[in-house]
Amino acid sequence: MIGPLARWIMRRATTLMTNSEYSRGELARNAGITDVEVVHHGIPDPFGSLPDGPREPIALTVSNVAR
Repeated sequence: MIGPLARWIMRRATTLMTNSEYSRGELARNAGITDVEVVHHGIPDPFGSLPDGPREPIALTVSNVAR
């Protein structure tokens, strides 16, 4: 089960990503979260390399959902 704090954080994230349809299904079943992007390993970036110049600051959180 996903704890209340993790659920609260995930519902407020602008984007949630996982690497499989199975993980997306687990989020839907256990947390009721369905707006999740699946990004598979080894797929080339369709948008190419990052542009030169200043970049907008971002935050990336990587986590594991486990009992």
